[in-house]
Amino acid sequence: MNEEDIQQFQNVIKIYVLSDEQLNEEDADIFRGFAMDLVDGKDFCALILDFHVNGE
Repeated sequence: MNEEDIQQFQNVIKIYVLSDEQLNEEDADIFRGFAMDLVDGKDFCALILDFHVNGE
């Protein structure tokens, strides 16, 4: 999603998950479920969920 795409939304929720190691799919789904509860599913809402591993 680029800046032009974001401009069409009134509400953009960005969540960055930083962890010490790669999350397994089950743990990532927990974050996705939580994040989707924050977005009410309307056309003018967008969610950006990004997972990062903290490198040493």
